[in-house]
Amino acid sequence: MPKTAWVIGYPLLERIYYLLVAGFDVFGNTSHQLQTRLAMDFLRMEGEAHFLMLLPAAVREPLRDASYRGVSDEVKRRVIGGAYRFDEETGISFPAGIAPQAHLFALLKRHLAPVLNERHALTPQHEPDEQARHALQELGRVQGESLQWMPEVVLLRLDAGIAGQAARYYSLLRNSAHLNVSTPFRENARLVPAENTLTVAAGFIGAYPNALWRSTPKELPALVQAIKNLRTADDYRALADHFAIRRTDPKFWESSDALKAAYEDWAPAEAGLIDWSRLENR
Repeated sequence: MPKTAWVIGYPLLERIYYLLVAGFDVFGNTSHQLQTRLAMDFLRMEGEAHFLMLLPAAVREPLRDASYRGVSDEVKRRVIGGAYRFDEETGISFPAGIAPQAHLFALLKRHLAPVLNERHALTPQHEPDEQARHALQELGRVQGESLQWMPEVVLLRLDAGIAGQAARYYSLLRNSAHLNVSTPFRENARLVPAENTLTVAAGFIGAYPNALWRSTPKELPALVQAIKNLRTADDYRALADHFAIRRTDPKFWESSDALKAAYEDWAPAEAGLIDWSRLENR
């Protein structure tokens, strides 16, 4: 479950478009880049405020404060400020015993169900091997400091091990927890590794993967346990020795070509070249 969300109406969408698309200078100087980031911060806060307004009044400030730990009261007031009537209760009914934020996400998901894209879900249609699917779901529940040793974006090739069955691909995304995201500077000082989470998605997400791994359904439980046990860079190196296809692997480009073909088959309208320039070789 996301820690926060934006509710974007047309006026907010229009301003985001003119800031980041129509008015954005790709070749602009540092001042332009920083001013764009600052303006986007205000638009993000506005979207967050719209989301908070849908929740019960009693939980709005605690949720805001959880996303803005370590920042000044002035910054937090920009999320819940004078432009909004945050003393008014929402018109949504929230049942007892369920976290309001989780209930609101469930309502939004139900409302948007006819148009939601479910192709990244870990369903039997994408992963027919039940044991492998359960192992991937367990991997998605891994949290905490062990994930700080993980690459940010990993493409995992799951070999079927049965003649005639194609390999399946998954994206492993490390969600790095922060005290806040109110500034682009000194990020390391705002990281909270104990709150890191991992997203496991079917298919391909990200054009700049940091690692390419391979496994089989039988080996998945060992991979999950190895990730849970990561404590040092040497631990990750041992994991990569077994599961990673490094750029120095003789079969790297063969694996890259197979991945590209699978990507084009999975998403023919949007598949492009995978950029390996950020591939880690550790």
